[in-house]
Amino acid sequence: MSTVQPGSTRRIDAIGAGVCLGLLTLAYFAAVVPAISSKSRAASQQNERAGILRRDSANQGELRLAQAAQHQNESAIASLPVKLRPASVVNSQLAMLVELARAAGLNVGDMTPEAPVVAKRFVSTPIKLRGTGTYLAAMRFLNDVHDRCADTGVTGLVMISDASTPESVPSFRFDLEWYAAPADRDALGSVDLSK
Repeated sequence: MSTVQPGSTRRIDAIGAGVCLGLLTLAYFAAVVPAISSKSRAASQQNERAGILRRDSANQGELRLAQAAQHQNESAIASLPVKLRPASVVNSQLAMLVELARAAGLNVGDMTPEAPVVAKRFVSTPIKLRGTGTYLAAMRFLNDVHDRCADTGVTGLVMISDASTPESVPSFRFDLEWYAAPADRDALGSVDLSK
């Protein structure tokens, strides 16, 4: 039978304890530390996901509001009474503008339509209207154009008067823009702006 010396058992016990301590340390760094960091990463990702979901919910609400506003605007545009006439009736438009100017008290000296500008849904024709008349007559004309010609806009107004002779009649120049339906829609009659 072998005999174990009393000092050697302590050495074996110390080696065993060291091995156990090493295994525990290895197990701690191999299993526990990654589990803790994984749990920490999962919590961080969960918080990030919750933030993204809150932002997404807010964005969805804003999108619904924007879509409702767009629908409301489109409905308002669709209800507008502006219908574009075919570009081929430019002469009747010019005649109506001259008649409105004369009815307002303006003397038309010159009316010049410029080359039409073709866009996808309309044709715009710049019109220069020159003559003489008072400021009040010019404002009456603008009011009449606004009331009776919804398809015509005013892009410029110049009035010139000689201050040295107060009895002189001022001269004016209106820059107008007439909007008409494109040529390929002439056969259809008027075009609804809301479509």
